[in-house]
Amino acid sequence: MQVFEYSLQKSTPNVSIQRRLESIMDTLTYNVYNYGCTGIFEKHKLLFSFQITLKLEMDHGRIRQDELDFFIKVLFFVQA
Repeated sequence: MQVFEYSLQKSTPNVSIQRRLESIMDTLTYNVYNYGCTGIFEKHKLLFSFQITLKLEMDHGRIRQDELDFFIKVLFFVQA
C-alpha cells in the first residue's frame, strides 16, 4: 500500500482522467520494479525485468500466450 500511495503522490497530475490513470499506472509500475529490485540478488534482476516486460506486453496485447509458450519451449530445447 505504501508503494501505491507513494505512486499516487509522485505521478503527474492531469485534468484528463485517462491521462491521470496512465500516469499513475506508469509511476506505479516503475516503483514496483524498483521496490522489487531492492529485495533480489543482482543476477536475478534481468529475469525480473523480463517477467515484468512480458506481463506488460501481454496486457497490451502485443504478445500472446501461445507465442510465449513457443519461446519458452524453444529456449528449453536449446539449453538441453
